[in-house]
Amino acid sequence: MGTSVQVTPLCGVYSENPLSYLVSIDGFNFLVDCGWNDHFDPSILQPLSKIASTIDAVLLSHPDTLHLGALPYAMKQFGLSAQVFCTEPVFRLGLLTMYDQFLSRKQVSEFDLFTLDDIDSAFQNVTRLTYAQNHHLSGKGEGIVISPHVAGHLLGGTVWKITKDGEDVIYAVDFNHRKEKHLNGINPSSFVRPAILITDAYNALNNQPYRRQMDREFADTIKKTLRGDGKVLLPVDTAGRVLELIQILESCWAEENLNYPIYFLTYVASSTIDYVKSFLEWMSDSIAKSFEKTRDNAFLLKHVTLLVNKNELDNAPDVPKVVLASMASLEAGFSHDIFVEWATDARNLVLFTERGQFGTLARMLQADPPPKAVKVTMSKRVPLVGEELIAYEEEQNRIKREEALKASLIKEEESKASHGTDTNMSDPMVIDASSTHPLPDVACPHGSGCRDVFIDGFVPPSSSVAPMFPFYENASEWDDFGEVINPDDYVIKDEDMDQAGMLVGGDMDAKLDEASASLILDTKPSKVISNESTVPVKCSLLYMDFEGRSDARSIKSILSHMAPLKLVLVHGTAEATEHLKQHCVKQVCPHVYAPQIEETIDVTSDLCAYKVQLSEKLMSNVLFKKLGDYEIAWVDSEVGKTENGTLSLLPLSTAPPPHKSILVGDLKMANFKQFLADNGVQAEFAGGGALRCGEYVTLRKVGDASHKGGGPVSPNSHPIYGLCMVRETLQFFAHLQRASKFPTPFTCNKLLHRLTGSDCGELSLKILSHLLSKGYVPHQSSFNSVLSFLCKLGHFGLAQKVVNSMPRFGCVPDVVTYNSLIDGYCKNSDIEQACFIVNKMCLGQCRPDLVTFNILFDGFSKLKMEKESFVYMGLMWKCCLPNVVTYSTWVDMFCKKGDLGMGYKLFNEMVSVGVWPNSIAFTSLIDGYCKAGKVEVALKLFGEMKGSSVLPNVVTYAALIDGLCKQGLLEKADSLFSKMLEDGVKPNSALYTSIIDGHFTKGNIDTAMKYMTKMCDQGIRLDITSYEVVIWGFCKNGQLDKASEVLRTMVESGLSPDKIMLTTFMDAHFKAGNLKAALEVYQDFLVRGFEPDVVTLSTLIDGLCKHGYLQDARGYFCREKANEISYTVLIDGICKDGQLDEVELVVKEMSDAGFVPDKYMYTSWIAELCKQGKLIEAFMLKNKMVQEGVEPDLLTYSSIIFGLAMKGLMLEAKHVFDDMLKRGISPDSAVYDILIKGYLKEGNKVAVLGLYDEMRKKPLKVPTVEAKFAGRGDLRCGEYVTLCRFGDASHKGSSPVKHQLSSKAPYARIIIRFETMFVAVLFALKSGYNL
Repeated sequence: MGTSVQVTPLCGVYSENPLSYLVSIDGFNFLVDCGWNDHFDPSILQPLSKIASTIDAVLLSHPDTLHLGALPYAMKQFGLSAQVFCTEPVFRLGLLTMYDQFLSRKQVSEFDLFTLDDIDSAFQNVTRLTYAQNHHLSGKGEGIVISPHVAGHLLGGTVWKITKDGEDVIYAVDFNHRKEKHLNGINPSSFVRPAILITDAYNALNNQPYRRQMDREFADTIKKTLRGDGKVLLPVDTAGRVLELIQILESCWAEENLNYPIYFLTYVASSTIDYVKSFLEWMSDSIAKSFEKTRDNAFLLKHVTLLVNKNELDNAPDVPKVVLASMASLEAGFSHDIFVEWATDARNLVLFTERGQFGTLARMLQADPPPKAVKVTMSKRVPLVGEELIAYEEEQNRIKREEALKASLIKEEESKASHGTDTNMSDPMVIDASSTHPLPDVACPHGSGCRDVFIDGFVPPSSSVAPMFPFYENASEWDDFGEVINPDDYVIKDEDMDQAGMLVGGDMDAKLDEASASLILDTKPSKVISNESTVPVKCSLLYMDFEGRSDARSIKSILSHMAPLKLVLVHGTAEATEHLKQHCVKQVCPHVYAPQIEETIDVTSDLCAYKVQLSEKLMSNVLFKKLGDYEIAWVDSEVGKTENGTLSLLPLSTAPPPHKSILVGDLKMANFKQFLADNGVQAEFAGGGALRCGEYVTLRKVGDASHKGGGPVSPNSHPIYGLCMVRETLQFFAHLQRASKFPTPFTCNKLLHRLTGSDCGELSLKILSHLLSKGYVPHQSSFNSVLSFLCKLGHFGLAQKVVNSMPRFGCVPDVVTYNSLIDGYCKNSDIEQACFIVNKMCLGQCRPDLVTFNILFDGFSKLKMEKESFVYMGLMWKCCLPNVVTYSTWVDMFCKKGDLGMGYKLFNEMVSVGVWPNSIAFTSLIDGYCKAGKVEVALKLFGEMKGSSVLPNVVTYAALIDGLCKQGLLEKADSLFSKMLEDGVKPNSALYTSIIDGHFTKGNIDTAMKYMTKMCDQGIRLDITSYEVVIWGFCKNGQLDKASEVLRTMVESGLSPDKIMLTTFMDAHFKAGNLKAALEVYQDFLVRGFEPDVVTLSTLIDGLCKHGYLQDARGYFCREKANEISYTVLIDGICKDGQLDEVELVVKEMSDAGFVPDKYMYTSWIAELCKQGKLIEAFMLKNKMVQEGVEPDLLTYSSIIFGLAMKGLMLEAKHVFDDMLKRGISPDSAVYDILIKGYLKEGNKVAVLGLYDEMRKKPLKVPTVEAKFAGRGDLRCGEYVTLCRFGDASHKGSSPVKHQLSSKAPYARIIIRFETMFVAVLFALKSGYNL
């Protein structure tokens, strides 16, 4: 059966109590965490006391009280003696945390639950591990492997991985996926599919804002208080989350050059930072890289002052300051006293960065609303004086006398009991150092390692005649060099060094000695006095989440990624635990447990596993094959039993059956193609997912894990079958070495090629070097194998040395040798060096071949160097003729360059010389014509491709469908998509993205979503480009809610929005009139750490200008990043605001910056001039525009015509209209609208009718209106217009036409749509009505 696993919570379930859990694996008991709260309530440790003696090992995850606070007490009171495992930072910082806890309470109470000696003793038996280190347990835990991994919450914080028989038990509480300033986040991919996952629900109901936003709000809040002459208190832990806060403050103070003092105040502040300075390898990658490059230690604090005594803080200048003081709960320590002093000043701020523990003062102050006053107990230790001192001394003397009497009696009894047994033991002058114990409250330079000397009289043995001092002869051992020395006498124990470092260490000023040691070594009689008082809370209280834990959304995503077989939930409120449990049952796994205190749950795996031995006889016949970092082999055996009854695998008694080939892992054809290419096998897709290797071999994927090959075995196929034969190769070389023989050149070359093809190139190089050193003369192909490997790694200098050395060993470089070098240089973009080698080959005896030129042309193609290609085309034709690879490379290069004429010319030439195009050539041309908008030509080529039996692949279909979608031919695109599926070609992400984008562009949202559903159903994950297209489509069609929903889905899938996506969102909100939402998107843009580029800033400025916030828009204008678009957008906003003087200044600034105004800028400027009636300036600007080579467009002319018409200058307006027609600019309905209104205003009905006839002749849509008589001679035109005469029909000349709105008009403030009025007026004019 599977590994037996039971979990028993001892504390910390369905609550926020400390963490402590019993995990039993096959009878081996782990105590995972041993936490206590800041109340140090022994009652919550009762479950631990019952099982402490059965614990086999203790695993500590974090260096804070909640995870290890009860360890000293449990070892002292409960008999816990198991070995403890943790990381180095957890050990060091956990020790300091407990020191600080003890000293904080000893100062204000008669704290006697544990002493400093108890703390030292608890941390002596600790084994320290590094991240990802596998530690194999022995004895009772044989077969169990434990390994710590990054948790991301506190420095050294650990996710424990316990492995037994291949099954993983993961203990992951208080983890953080976010990468912070001083810590890396958890890596969930290290814990995929564990058998059991134990995790917490502490944050299952909380969601957090982005980290950069939190950091900024944190710094802004503190600066606001300081600038208001206030002080800021941050109650913090001793050596945990405070380190992140220090880094944030250091960064902020350095960036803004702030000079407000910052103090870090704990009893062990100096020692904490000293140790942290040495833990850089445990911190974030950014800190480690910074130290490697600049040797700058992130914790060489420049703005934070370390204090270990409150007197130092009291003596500091009374100015605005920031103080980080322990404890975070405000139950004890310096933070408690500082809060009492500062709470009464309304200018001050108490900023909590973590939730207070239940029942503490911090938790009370974090209530909503906070209390207006709190009761606190102020305690301090004072020396005894007077009668109290005398009474204390008398009591101490009495105790000493009693102890001396007891000691005397005990010694007398011991002396009698030991008489005659051991001379040394009967000597009262010999004191056993191990039996002496220092006083609990007295420390010495070596801590518990001190040796006390006790001098006393001796009791003479009853058999002695007279008392005398004993004499012992010192019988030392001697050798040829003198007296033998025992090295152990000169070794200082590790624990002595650690304790000495703890108590004496610190900064250069030895502040720890002055503060902490003064309390430790103070033996003066003292007492604690306390008094209760009510403190009015006038200061500001604020909680900001800097706990460093993953939030609810991230926890759910990480758990889904881990996908455990069974899940155990601990540590969280009842509501949070039940919420996460219900979610996990539905989304993560069906087996979810949430046990109560002391409730044991059996989470044993359902798998059946048996322990068997592999007999030596069996293993001697097993042939291993290398697979990545592992070796695998077929094992044919039968099960038997050894003499002691253990199951064992024995060799078969009969001949083993033959084995069929089997694929291990999931092979992707694209990866396999690249693998073959890297190993010298040219392969390309031939349609239908088939991979054609050379002329004879075709590989086709049949299922998920099976592949089928076709064609006869040929030399072309040999590399495929020889890539996985490394072990046989090494065995062969080893056999030759033992026999002192050399391989034949052919055999050596074949075996070395297998090694390099199996990523063992370094080994092949060593073997070749060894053979050469023994005088072996290889074939040049052996050198070529090694050269290929070196060039692949980019070691061109070494590769060149190998080529130069070949003649010394009797080998002349051949064309393959040089081709390897040229290919390496081309892939490294060093095309100049590649050309140099080709030129050298042309002048030498080794002439370049077709492969040489194909490699070179491929390099030219990737770097778009078509001129160089023409030069070497001529050189190639002197040596050899191009093949299909050559032509395909040329066609692809010119098509990507946009020179379709040359590409098509080469394509036709290829056909004319008898080289039939392959799929690459066809696809390159099709893609080029589609991008140029010539889809009909592309479709024709596609037909030729299918007619010539060249199967199109997914790239071909993707190029063609993308071109059809961009031309709006969606029906053809849909039809082609269906045809592709019929041909058995599976679409990829790029193809789906193209067709989805096309339908969104046309507004076919439902169809686009259908394709998106198909994409997901086929298991194709949306990449960032696909999400951008979908979000843009929803934004374009005004469905911002759905776009936001897609964005949330994308983030939950592990992808982060990029600049383009956020800019699209911002622009959509601006266009929808939602200014607030647009600005929130921009803030999110900044919080994610993106630097606004010119597109983002231009979008922001344009949106603000169009919403009337010109001044705000100017504030975002950045001259350093501006381009023509930025200036044009700003000028357009200024023009619409009517500030023409300001426009001239900005245009001058634009010209000085080297940018030339475009037609859009001129048009905005001209439009505003015309709007303000400044027609002369408008004409002058238009003439300047033409002189500078900027052609006016329709909008420019429309603006000028509008200005002239508004002034009644219809003759001039008609001249401008005619000029526009001469320049080939066709007017639209808006231009005719302006002219007709102008003519109507002056009563020129002939001109109106003429314009109407022009509109009829042009392809302009002029709406018609059905007119009916409505009685009394009135004429009803449409729904809203009624024409009627006033007076007699004989008075035509003075009869105005009245137009009035119907009561049913939906827009009461709009008199009439122009088109309706226009047709109605024309109707009136033709009917003889006068206007």
